[in-house]
Amino acid sequence: KAVFKALPETEILIMCAAVADYQPEERGKKKYHETELALKLKRTTDILKEVTLRKGERLVVGFSLDDSLTRAKAKLLEKKLDLVVANPTDTAGARRIKPTLIFSSGKIEHLPEQDKADFALKLVRIIADLYQRRVADGD
Repeated sequence: KAVFKALPETEILIMCAAVADYQPEERGKKKYHETELALKLKRTTDILKEVTLRKGERLVVGFSLDDSLTRAKAKLLEKKLDLVVANPTDTAGARRIKPTLIFSSGKIEHLPEQDKADFALKLVRIIADLYQRRVADGD
């Protein structure tokens, strides 16, 4: 709800992680004391996909935590992203990242392993450059 509320005033959106991919199909109605429980899960709403249905002129960046660049490329196309950051699964919870940037132009940039904080600064610069080019092209 917060993302969609802020969307009308947003020019650049960076969606770095899903809140959750799945949720329980039913909410518990009582306290359980069993030693084991079976949960049936259902997919949650894909916020990034819903946002890109209303993308307009916004610059939208997504992340793909997967060991397959094929999936990251598919996410870029399916969700009409301007840029997707592909991360190997072992970066979850780690201090370092070995990202691959996939741009909507088709350009792919493999970056060296680096500290996540350093990468965040680099990514902001890359996004700012993309945005400035878009603004310049729009004039």
